Amino acid sequence: RTDADNAVTHTGEPVPPPVLAAGGLGLGALGLLALCAVGVLPWTTSALRLDYGGLTVPWWTAALALGGVSGAVAYASGILAVRRLGPRLAAFLALIEVLIATATAALVLGQALAPIQWIGAVVVIVGIIIIRRTQ
Repeated sequence: RTDADNAVTHTGEPVPPPVLAAGGLGLGALGLLALCAVGVLPWTTSALRLDYGGLTVPWWTAALALGGVSGAVAYASGILAVRRLGPRLAAFLALIEVLIATATAALVLGQALAPIQWIGAVVVIVGIIIIRRTQ
């Protein structure tokens, strides 16, 4: 058992990680929908059709493909990674996404990194090394 298995139902049975992730995503979606309904966030859609190499599809097809396929694959692989790597290492490795985004912004967009950002990157990398060595 890992820490990821510690979420339990009212009967004491463990909650499967995909169910836990789906519940979190669903609550987040409902929260965004509520904010849109009261006018805090704008809600607009388009009737545009998208052309993909000769295939014309409505906008919502692309949105479903992006959210359903990309989102589902990302969450499923993340859940599998936590089970395989352990929750501590998986959490630290997830921080690499921020490092890669920051490095990409610096290299591709020419954004300069502040000294505190360099310190943060070093702290994350050292943390990953320490966690990996203790597992």
